[in-house]
Amino acid sequence: MKKVAILQSNYIPWKCYFDLIASVDKFILYDDMQYTKNDWRNRNRIKTAQGVQWLTVPVKISGKFGQRIRDVEIVGSGWSQQHWKSLQTNYRRAPFFDEVMALLEPHYKTGRYQRLSELNHGLIEAISGYLGI
Repeated sequence: MKKVAILQSNYIPWKCYFDLIASVDKFILYDDMQYTKNDWRNRNRIKTAQGVQWLTVPVKISGKFGQRIRDVEIVGSGWSQQHWKSLQTNYRRAPFFDEVMALLEPHYKTGRYQRLSELNHGLIEAISGYLGI
């Protein structure tokens, strides 16, 4: 019997998200669901010396009620530099920092993503690959 997990994509998912991926034979990203505003799809929190900081990917939602996650467009490009700088500033002393940041850098520096789902998939695949899952 094969185990399958189906979830919507999230921006920089938490550890248990990857534990779930590792525990199944097949993992499916289901971004045909309706996008939910103010959710983990386009934002997440990081720990900083000053407390929790939100990292939010700006998306176009005005007049798009009911759109699917895979159709949500990213707005602007300044967010990626701000997120990159926040990650560097707050995690530069963490073990494996250089290794992990080299893995994430192409996802923040290239500006290649136009849709939120593409960004999330890219990050999830890169992190999963790094973890060997």
